[in-house]
Amino acid sequence: MALTFLAASRFLFGSAFFLAPESSSDLIRFPFDPNAAHPLRLFGIRDAVIAGLLWSAHSPELKRQALIAGLVIDVADLISTGVGLAEGTLDVTRAAWTGGAAVFVACAIWGLRDMSSSLKAK
Repeated sequence: MALTFLAASRFLFGSAFFLAPESSSDLIRFPFDPNAAHPLRLFGIRDAVIAGLLWSAHSPELKRQALIAGLVIDVADLISTGVGLAEGTLDVTRAAWTGGAAVFVACAIWGLRDMSSSLKAK
């Protein structure tokens, strides 16, 4: 369940921000700046690719690798947000938007835990 939610969420958000960054920003009430379109597309495509890796993984090991790749990306996003807040280069409104990364971290950990439990049960 966690893997399906994670893959679907990553794909939907990633594709939306890659294809339509301004509309996607408006949808989640994120203040859009035309200069942000390029970074939003970069964010979008990486999430869509991670989703594709999760969906297309045909073995538990490939799923595990895709989960870990996404987990590293999301933890790096959270660290980057913390650094931006500490340095004063990121305002709280924009920082709050990275709450999605925290949800993705929780889902990845849940998915890894479930995979580990399944392997132990066999």
